Amino acid sequence: MTKRDLVLLSSALSVMDQKWAWVTDDWDVTRAKLSQLYSRLSDDGYVCPPGGNGDYTLISDDTLLVDTASYTLDDLDLLSGVDLVIELEAATSNSSPRSLNAQINGLTTSIYKRQYIRWISSATYYSDTSTKAEMPTALTRKETPMLYWAECFIHIPNYKLTTRYPVLIGHAYANGRHTRGWTSVKSLVAVDEITLYPSAGNFLAGTRIKLFTKG
Repeated sequence: MTKRDLVLLSSALSVMDQKWAWVTDDWDVTRAKLSQLYSRLSDDGYVCPPGGNGDYTLISDDTLLVDTASYTLDDLDLLSGVDLVIELEAATSNSSPRSLNAQINGLTTSIYKRQYIRWISSATYYSDTSTKAEMPTALTRKETPMLYWAECFIHIPNYKLTTRYPVLIGHAYANGRHTRGWTSVKSLVAVDEITLYPSAGNFLAGTRIKLFTKG
């Protein structure tokens, strides 16, 4: 089975300085091919924790002291670097696992084209258009004691360009659930603000959010 509207061009992955292509809405890629691309991304140090391949600069490291509905990273256009990487150790105050959502530059219309795979006991593929980027069930729920915290990573390559659609690439590990995917944002804007929030509940106190630049 094929899935349409995939914006990642696999041949670009073999070029060291140019990993992404963003110019079309009409690629046909099989589910197996999608998994293969993700594997190559991880091998290249993309969509991976900072400190692996490449040079990362830590910009901020914030731990929430109280439950918080959303968290915004702003003035990103003032930073040096080509790519952004956001790392979260996070949980939701909700009684069940929830998705991690993201919006850029305050854009809330249906311009977020999302493709992702979620593994629990088996893989499930999703593709849709929404008012936000999303990593499904990426956040662990509130428990007593809090033994499980989600590890989430969002990578935004070439985030200052205004000649390509921004793409948010992410993966998350959360107590037996693994989500990988990306969202293309159909707006020719540089990313200067990102708002993160759970699909229900708040970020639990103790959530840690780190911002890195790369390149």
